[in-house]
Amino acid sequence: MERIPDEEEVIAGCMGVLRKALHNKDIPSPVSMVRTSWGSQRFFCGSYTFIPTGASVNDIESLAEPILGADTKPLLMFAGEATHPEFYSTVHGAFLTGQREAQRI
Repeated sequence: MERIPDEEEVIAGCMGVLRKALHNKDIPSPVSMVRTSWGSQRFFCGSYTFIPTGASVNDIESLAEPILGADTKPLLMFAGEATHPEFYSTVHGAFLTGQREAQRI
């Protein structure tokens, strides 16, 4: 996806996959998107989470805590491999955290 310069093409491709996976052709497309290009960045060449010296699983668990509203319902939730205490750095961890946050809803 990083190498596709046309954002409309990226959105169309992602929405095609999402609509097919959810069996719903009526899901509206986003009005815009934000993406990173970690894989092509000269000093990064890709990126994944690691726990540095001095950090712990508690830090990952803190990162995964939702921001709550006045009524204690989640306003902002966080998913992604960086928020899984066991499977950080993996696609599996990203998938599981997406499921975790979907359950919160």
